[in-house]
Amino acid sequence: GAQENDVVFVLGNPGSTSRLSTVEQLKYMRDVSYPFISRIINDRLDVLHEYQDLKPEKKTQIRTTILQMENARKAYWGRLNGLRDDMLFQRRVAFEGDFKGAVQSDPAKASNYGTLWNAIAQDRQLARKIAPEVYGLRVSGLGTSNYLQSAYNAMKYRAEASKSEAGTDEDAETKINKMATFIGADMDMEQLTLTRQLEIMRDYLGNDDPVVMAALNGKSPEAAAKAMLASTAMKDSASYYALVTGTGSGSDPFFQVAELLQPRLDAAVKTTQEISVRDNTNQAQLGRAFFAVYGTDVPPDATFTLRIADGVVKGYEYNGTIAPPYTTFYGMYDRHYSHNGAPGWELPERWKNPPDGFDMSTPVDFVSTNDIIGGNSGSPIVNKDLEIVGLVFDGNIESLPGDYIFAEDAGNRTISVHSAGILEAVRYIYDCERIARELEAGGIPDGMSMAE
Repeated sequence: GAQENDVVFVLGNPGSTSRLSTVEQLKYMRDVSYPFISRIINDRLDVLHEYQDLKPEKKTQIRTTILQMENARKAYWGRLNGLRDDMLFQRRVAFEGDFKGAVQSDPAKASNYGTLWNAIAQDRQLARKIAPEVYGLRVSGLGTSNYLQSAYNAMKYRAEASKSEAGTDEDAETKINKMATFIGADMDMEQLTLTRQLEIMRDYLGNDDPVVMAALNGKSPEAAAKAMLASTAMKDSASYYALVTGTGSGSDPFFQVAELLQPRLDAAVKTTQEISVRDNTNQAQLGRAFFAVYGTDVPPDATFTLRIADGVVKGYEYNGTIAPPYTTFYGMYDRHYSHNGAPGWELPERWKNPPDGFDMSTPVDFVSTNDIIGGNSGSPIVNKDLEIVGLVFDGNIESLPGDYIFAEDAGNRTISVHSAGILEAVRYIYDCERIARELEAGGIPDGMSMAE
């Protein structure tokens, strides 16, 4: 297996990175989009925990969702924290200065690519301007009410129907039924979700905004959510169809809000889509400029294509101490016993009483300086002799800013399962001696039959 200071190589398909993002794009992520996403995730976790308290019988059912949200929170927290790290950010500022300087100093490159940074910056300023509308008025995606989305769908349907020829009654009924996302919604979950959605609406648009005033009606977000759900006429597909096609929807609180919201949200989304089209074009041009300046000396952004990433097995400074290059089974057992076998730390039964011969000093995981990103999980990691010394499964928390900058000196590390740990577990915990011998031999060992 791998030893400290060994040179190792990751063979895999890194997913995507944003290292060609301009400074203005990174500032937008830092100031606007990532804080919003982080808030949505935190709100959702709060909702899930509150719902779990209301309905303990659902605890097992929503546990996976909570774990997914916690993982997402960690990911966005790490990226946002990196963007707020002045040392890392100034490196990106310096890099962009060098990159732009190389483009501007060459007449041909300046003619082809010299205006890119200003064009991207102008679109980021426009995106900042409409962000309150985009975030405050959103009606779909994580943390949004099925009832408000259904009302918005109705307004959207009406707006589109007025511009085109009416279809058959059967066509209309089918379309309208598909728009009724509220059907089957859990009312406790709706109450909690709508409360958070109204809080975001108020915080992004302000108390004096017409949509906010219509939604809150002088109440707190929690009280307003409760009142809206109690008084809505949306009960089933028949009542929804009547609301969409009739004239009595004006008294429904969700329809009242959606009527004000729909044209504004659609306008903001249209502008966002136009920005996205220009961004895609500018980003492609930026990639060409990057290659024109740096050629193959600097790798391009990850795109799930096959890459080989070199690195060294090496620890790093961590939490006021030193993270060693590898951990052992002793550490795994320490987590179990130090937490008194609490959920999340408890070892499975077969691990609690390992058989004689099991060596707890065997390395389990190790860290290395290879540059990886999402998509590399499961990649083999090999030494200079092309021997597999481990399997990549993640990056550490310090690797999360690696989306836009790789900084080995800031602790960015690849984490892999050590081949010695794999063999020790296969042989002693799972009692698969034949498989262990095959792994060691690189095939069926001499004298061993497939039946063994």
